[in-house]
Amino acid sequence: MRTDMVKSFDIRPKVAQKLKIEKKIEEAGPTPRKIRRPRRKWPKIAALMLLAIILLLWFISFYVLPEARIEVVARSEPVARDFEIRVDKNQAEPNFAELAIPGKILEVELEDTKTSAATGAKNIGQKASGFVYLYNFSKTTLILKAATTELSANGRKYFFTQDVANIRPTALIGLEDQEVDPSSLIPPVPVAAEAAGPEYNLPKNARLEISNEAFGQNPKTLYAVAEDISGGTTKEVKVVTQNDISRAYQSLSDDLIRRAKHELLEKYGAKALDNAMAADVLEPRASASAGTEASEFQVSAKVRVRAFVFDEREVKSIVVQRIKRLLPENKVLEEGESARFSTQFANVSLEQGLGILIARYEGRIIYQVDREGLVGKLKGKNVEEMKEILLSRPEVESAKIKFYPFWVKRAPKLAGKIKLEVTP
Repeated sequence: MRTDMVKSFDIRPKVAQKLKIEKKIEEAGPTPRKIRRPRRKWPKIAALMLLAIILLLWFISFYVLPEARIEVVARSEPVARDFEIRVDKNQAEPNFAELAIPGKILEVELEDTKTSAATGAKNIGQKASGFVYLYNFSKTTLILKAATTELSANGRKYFFTQDVANIRPTALIGLEDQEVDPSSLIPPVPVAAEAAGPEYNLPKNARLEISNEAFGQNPKTLYAVAEDISGGTTKEVKVVTQNDISRAYQSLSDDLIRRAKHELLEKYGAKALDNAMAADVLEPRASASAGTEASEFQVSAKVRVRAFVFDEREVKSIVVQRIKRLLPENKVLEEGESARFSTQFANVSLEQGLGILIARYEGRIIYQVDREGLVGKLKGKNVEEMKEILLSRPEVESAKIKFYPFWVKRAPKLAGKIKLEVTP
């Protein structure tokens, strides 16, 4: 039998085994106490940090981020006022109580030359000319003077170039169908048109009526027939007219007066009105006379302007102060480019240096908005409540309200988080 296959068994009693174990324990010494491990604290710290973060986010969401932006349009109303201001050369300085300002009499002299275009036209073409036969059915031999006789056809005039004498009566031949006896006619007489132009050309046998200062006009007994009237042509050139010269002087004078007014304002800071000015045109000269053939011409003149002037800034200051003085505390006068200001003398004496000026001011009055008072009433209100509060105020025309961020439904309770902007 193989020995490595033999199993051994302890057949001693269990009591003996227990004693043996106890003996080994005694030999090993006293039994050590069990060591307790320390418990970890990080779960509690993490929970506290998480709670703090949640509280911080809550505080930011409901107290830091919420914001109300309100745009309020203040109510306004137009204002128009007229004031009578006394302007006096003897007034030393503006007087608000008496509505009076000082005035001055100033004189400016300017000279200039202006080129103007001629508007007239003249036809320098050829005049139509030719010959006519004279028919005299009176029983008298006639003499027609060139200076006192006029021929006409189609509303146009023609004249003899010389006196015509010995115009004997015109004879007729035939018993029934009578015709003019050519031998009874005097030789054709030269005539010329009154003016140049092809419209004065007449065909052969065209009839012309004759009018004479002595004989008058009798178409049945005296008339002319054209043999040939031609040669009329047109050639127009520009001509200076008297109206052209007058308009040029007026235009130059107006320009000089405007420059004088501008010089008074720039040099002296003074406003000159048209009805408080006197202008004299001196030494007018024109490079062409009426009827001169020219496309343009020049006029020169010297203008002396005498004006009763004032400082418009002083007038405006008095008017604005007076309007502000009459406004209640909750209204202010809007000053700026939108306001319009005009002045006009109702009556003025340039010689005395005295006048009554009508000053008109047109602008807007803006209602004052109490920002702090409104913000205090809007804390914690929703949009509808805020609009009701704002639009119930007489000084508010309209309002736009926006909350930020998007989840905010009511205005913050902190006044600094309510942004109120007021526009006129």
